[in-house]
Amino acid sequence: MQFAIQTATSNLIRDARMLNTACRPPPDHCVTLPFSVSHAIKLEKGDVMTFLQITSLLIVLAGAFGAINYFFLRLPSAIGILVVALLASLAMMGIDWIWPTVGIADSLRGVVEGIEFSGALLEGMLGLLLFAGALHVKIEDLREQAWTVALMATLGIAISTAIAGFGF
Repeated sequence: MQFAIQTATSNLIRDARMLNTACRPPPDHCVTLPFSVSHAIKLEKGDVMTFLQITSLLIVLAGAFGAINYFFLRLPSAIGILVVALLASLAMMGIDWIWPTVGIADSLRGVVEGIEFSGALLEGMLGLLLFAGALHVKIEDLREQAWTVALMATLGIAISTAIAGFGF
């Protein structure tokens, strides 16, 4: 497990260096996506993180948080990763409180305020969330409730279409 984390981290660093050198001089060659999460985030003078690097960093952090949960907390995976992420956030706030010259809170606040959450949610995360939810559906249970699901889906679409069409 430790080897896998070290390998993923070293691959992330190598890819980040390659992408950073490939994206210089004009950042127009960087990865762009239709929603605002894709905007490059300034780290230091001249250094930027592309969307691919941010995504890679989040995946590595999720893996590291999952490993911490697996080896130390032993909570269910979703709850454990949430708890470890909360502790990491509190650690960042503590570092910013102890050393305010670092400016972690201002940097993170700028990043979060720069994200258009409605666009990021609808265009970026919704498909992944629906796919992940669909993975946990048991076909036998769905077959047992087929009429109820079909009725609720049909009536739900009809009612929301009527409200949107006639109400607005």
